Amino acid sequence: MELIREIGNRQELKYKKRTAVMTILQNEKDEIAMLYVGKLNYHKLPGGKIESDENELEALRREILEEVGADIDVISDVGYTMEYRNEFKLMQLSYIYFSKTNGELKEPKYTLREQRLEFSLNWVSLDDAINKLEEEIKEGYFGDSGDEKVARYIVERDLSILKRYKEKRR
Repeated sequence: MELIREIGNRQELKYKKRTAVMTILQNEKDEIAMLYVGKLNYHKLPGGKIESDENELEALRREILEEVGADIDVISDVGYTMEYRNEFKLMQLSYIYFSKTNGELKEPKYTLREQRLEFSLNWVSLDDAINKLEEEIKEGYFGDSGDEKVARYIVERDLSILKRYKEKRR
């Protein structure tokens, strides 16, 4: 798997390591799934933390079933990102895949935190997804609360992922 982007600068900190997995998920209309985080007004790719008893693909299937309500066929890997969230002493390694929906969509089952942050699912074209994330970075809405600081990393990461994916598709 190739490195898509390294976000932040590694420092001499004792980092807590978080490993995550996400997907560029395409439906039968060639639209991709984007989660809108209403409380903080930004979009993100679906996915999440790999639990200690899971491998990457098990975690990906579980996260997508929870956040999108979809069973998936994993088509290929896209790459990985490294984030150094120094203010949180967190290093996050994220594995990214390209997947397609398989069968009927079910209702997403958001966690309490995702409900509090007002998650909702949108299906958009790849170009629209890139444009949304670029606008969110340009608007610079991100504030100083913990969730808002994390949002800045997420939007930067996901924009890099989508741009690399678009590049590779040509």
